[in-house]
Amino acid sequence: MKNHAQEIEKAVKQFRKKVDAIRNSDNPYYKDKDVQNYEIKQHQAELDATVAELSHEFDVSIAQEIEQAEAKAKTARFYTTETAKQQSEWALDSYITDVVMARYEADKYEAYRRFEERLNTMDEGALAHIRLKLPQAMSRVNGDEIARKDLMKVNDSLAKLNTPEQLRVDELKAQKSAGVVMVYSRLKMTHPAYRHLQSNQHNAGFNNGVKLK
Repeated sequence: MKNHAQEIEKAVKQFRKKVDAIRNSDNPYYKDKDVQNYEIKQHQAELDATVAELSHEFDVSIAQEIEQAEAKAKTARFYTTETAKQQSEWALDSYITDVVMARYEADKYEAYRRFEERLNTMDEGALAHIRLKLPQAMSRVNGDEIARKDLMKVNDSLAKLNTPEQLRVDELKAQKSAGVVMVYSRLKMTHPAYRHLQSNQHNAGFNNGVKLK
């Protein structure tokens, strides 16, 4: 995949070099400031066009990637090995047994602490399997309020699990939000060649049609 941000950064660096070369040239042609400004404006126009094209390409490309990734995420599920299933079910059964057989409230809190420790050793597949078993676990704790609240806490945590496919969607959306014109935007806010725009930095329309991210 084309790295649009890298291409824009490269174009910005080339623009800076060209401007510096014009400003520092010993060529008599560039002694006239108007000539310098004219040549620099030509390079500006080239840079602006390049960035606009690359930015558009990025928008189209990232939108397609997100669409494809979202389609995969909709049917994705966690893969749980048979060993992981047994491990997770044993942890849940042990917790329920400890809670149901507890003599004191402190024993119930201790049972939950042990359960949490076991959860912390499991991979996402095992954790996803446990979440599917929580409704059944709820019915097995005989309405115990402490156990019910603890199992709800577990569910709240496990509900935040994302498949690798969903994480990819989130990653792509973050890339889309960040955009690819950061280096170009910084140039327009700081480079003398764009001084005419710097008094209006907070105006979203100052960028000649290139949407800043």
